[in-house]
Amino acid sequence: MLTKTNAQIILINLPYLGASNVVPFPFNNALDMRTRQFNKIILEVGQGGGLGGRVKIIDLYSPMCQPFLVDSKYYASDHFHPSDEGYLLWGKIINAD
Repeated sequence: MLTKTNAQIILINLPYLGASNVVPFPFNNALDMRTRQFNKIILEVGQGGGLGGRVKIIDLYSPMCQPFLVDSKYYASDHFHPSDEGYLLWGKIINAD
């Protein structure tokens, strides 16, 4: 399909996942470090995929850090997945462009 169309590919990196009020130290730092490592790989794949600029990378990590650090309301009760408010914020960021 990619070779038959000019479809744009949307690639979204991993959001911030390590708020200390939800994930205890030192696990919050380890989780954040792994998230940053994965996001670096996602960026490299998106930029080097040989798709002629058809990949649009949306940064979900950077704009999610502050809200998720400050307010645990963005986390669901499992302390990992976003809450309804967290997913709403994701949607706003993803659809901003």
